[in-house]
Amino acid sequence: MNNNEFSTHMLPDLDEVVGKTLAEQIEGQKKGNTLAGKNAIALMMGDEEEIIPVSAELRCLLGRFEDKKPREQAVDLSSYGALEYGVSRIHAQLHNDYGHLYVTDLGSSNGTYIGSTRLIAHAPAEMHDGDELRLGKLRLKIEYR
Repeated sequence: MNNNEFSTHMLPDLDEVVGKTLAEQIEGQKKGNTLAGKNAIALMMGDEEEIIPVSAELRCLLGRFEDKKPREQAVDLSSYGALEYGVSRIHAQLHNDYGHLYVTDLGSSNGTYIGSTRLIAHAPAEMHDGDELRLGKLRLKIEYR
């Protein structure tokens, strides 16, 4: 057996890694980037708003459901001009993962954006309080409450 086949690597100091992770979480909480202590997420569309209750199991679909409500929690954006703005029938999903809010584009035709950044389909992206979410051309503002 050749000595080059096996090599050893030093693992990072676990205390340092955990400490850094905790420091990042605390800093995120100070900036209001987590859902910790929040009861709801408000999707603001101009003067209109849709309220989504926050839970550890939060999974909420966004799209044009009209009479075909899915079994999961969903927000029907049809009354906000979703069809005209290019929102797909099942456009995106919001979900809570350990106090952080994520949005996932579900293969929509016209894309999902955080600010001006287009998301990759089926890849979750973290949202923060005050972020602008765009589904096609429909602009929503995210507020934690």
